[in-house]
Amino acid sequence: MNLFLFAKQFVDMLYPYQGLDYIMVFIALYMIGYQLILVRPNIVHKSTSQDYALALIAIILSVHFLFTRGGYHSYIKVLSAILLYFLGRICYERVLECNRALVLSSYLIIYINFFYRLWNLSSELFHVQNVGGDLYYYDADMAFAVILSVIFIAFLGKTTFYKMVTLLFVAPCMVIFSEAGIQTILLFCIYAIILVYFVEKLLRKRKVGSLLLWVLVIALISCIVLIHLPAFGVLNQERIASLFSNSLLNGKNMFRLYRKWNDALRQMWGNGWIHRLFGFGVNRGIESIYIKTVYSTGLIGTAASIYLAFSSMKQIKYVEDRRMMYLMVSCFVLFLGSGVMNNSLESTQMSWFPFLYMGMTVSATGRQVAGEN
Repeated sequence: MNLFLFAKQFVDMLYPYQGLDYIMVFIALYMIGYQLILVRPNIVHKSTSQDYALALIAIILSVHFLFTRGGYHSYIKVLSAILLYFLGRICYERVLECNRALVLSSYLIIYINFFYRLWNLSSELFHVQNVGGDLYYYDADMAFAVILSVIFIAFLGKTTFYKMVTLLFVAPCMVIFSEAGIQTILLFCIYAIILVYFVEKLLRKRKVGSLLLWVLVIALISCIVLIHLPAFGVLNQERIASLFSNSLLNGKNMFRLYRKWNDALRQMWGNGWIHRLFGFGVNRGIESIYIKTVYSTGLIGTAASIYLAFSSMKQIKYVEDRRMMYLMVSCFVLFLGSGVMNNSLESTQMSWFPFLYMGMTVSATGRQVAGEN
């Protein structure tokens, strides 16, 4: 498990070699099969409502895949994220033992890309806007990797001088001085969560930390809903898009996204109740995980997704280690925020760790209930 999680971030960076993703999927399948057959065969009798909701989504997408052409790679990527959820459910304790591997890989990811940029740009390091993704394909991919590394280093790494330099200087420079778009905003959201964590530790009051944390999460969810309401004809597109006319987010890009979102929703609603209920599958590219979920799985799959997301966030309070709880919330925030303008579910880089920790959240709930009984 240590080697698997350590290698994951490097596999994301080596995007030209797509075969590595499939190797990682087979390794995950092997670990799940090994646990189910030889170690924990009785866990299948401890299924939860979240397991059934995710299984329903997988069944809907699988039926579409069998009866439609195309979308092979997208289907495999989405199913691999679901696979990581069940890996988190089954291998809860094993993942908790991988903190050092995650911290080490995070440091390496940040500094390999930092020195690569330093080598290419030299004195222009802090003046360039488009860095070409460094060793990643897009700037947004690089920024996501850096922010995910920030989460692991902040909550799992030992407090050292190198940690402070990385979190306060190197990582922010990597994200801010690039065309990372919404990832730049998410970086500040993650730093806000880290600040709340240290405020809670300083005051030794969990209720204060929980209150501040949920204020941040509710604010993010409200922004996500606000951005997507015009696609459903609830708010004026010009009014919402004007909020994005700044240096971080492109207002013109929002109009382009709204046109695509409207086309996808019109296709869904104009093809009878079967497609309204179950969607069209993953064979169409849509730059929003939320619109893509509605389009791909219909009303039933969307309802299952909403239940899965909110029930997991509600149950995260059962994670006894507050450090891990904050880490999990940070991963969820990064995933949900990235999905506004990206289909983050079809990116193994963006979906695997959040789904892994979602599965661990559900498992933590079962352990807490068992302890109380």
